[in-house]
Amino acid sequence: MRIQRFHSAMLALTLLVLVGSLAFVVTPAAVGQITAAAIHGTVTDPSGAVLPDATVTALNTSTGISTETTSNKSGYFLFPELQVGGPYSVTVSASGFENFVATGLTLNVNDNREVLATMKVGGTAATVQVTATALQVETSNTQLQQIITSDQLESIPMEGRDAAGLQKFEAGSVESSDRFGTYSSNGSQTPQNDVVLDGADNNDGPLQDEGIIVNPDALQEENIVTSTMNPEFSRNSGAVVNEVIKSGTNSIHGEGFEYYRDTFMNNANYFLRSTPPPV
Repeated sequence: MRIQRFHSAMLALTLLVLVGSLAFVVTPAAVGQITAAAIHGTVTDPSGAVLPDATVTALNTSTGISTETTSNKSGYFLFPELQVGGPYSVTVSASGFENFVATGLTLNVNDNREVLATMKVGGTAATVQVTATALQVETSNTQLQQIITSDQLESIPMEGRDAAGLQKFEAGSVESSDRFGTYSSNGSQTPQNDVVLDGADNNDGPLQDEGIIVNPDALQEENIVTSTMNPEFSRNSGAVVNEVIKSGTNSIHGEGFEYYRDTFMNNANYFLRSTPPPV
């Protein structure tokens, strides 16, 4: 009997260690999906046949950081975890073909941009350059989401300078009537919202409300997801407010901020008269 209990205890301990190890393995990938973006595509020749073993390079022109990969036997390539921002340029080179360069790719958080590289026969000294349009259609993401850029965060008036409160402007969001004082999306309960900051939960545990209010000037962007969420957000039935803090670039930049609020600008209390009432 004691031997059976010992074996049962050892089995439970082994399972616990395996589950813990799996959590450490999965967490970095999940964080990367939440805070990063991706570029994928297919390399083809003029006839439409796929080109394997082509060299593909993604360059963040703001930071000078480049990532290189090669197309597989199906001509497919993928950069799964790129820093948000940019703009990026994607260069494709293959023996016997002119270089292909796509420029002006700006990546938002959770983006999965597609680049279709059609190579032309020729020497590598020549280059075919394609510039991304200002309106870049997302064809690989089914999330119902709203991207709010840093320029928008700086110009939109916010009560209390709380960027997470912009959830109230999303379709299907209403102000809650409970004691939590936040917002409900698509009929879900307010504690089902999730605020994420650089891939980490930013929630007040007991109330499932925003934990740390980040200065909007420090945010690179905010992505508010309200429906058909990706698997990394599947634990919540409400909205996900995904915030990413700004990162550095190769250019020197900065900004100043002043918050001025004087009492003389407030509206007077109706019940406080400046003159005594008539007798």
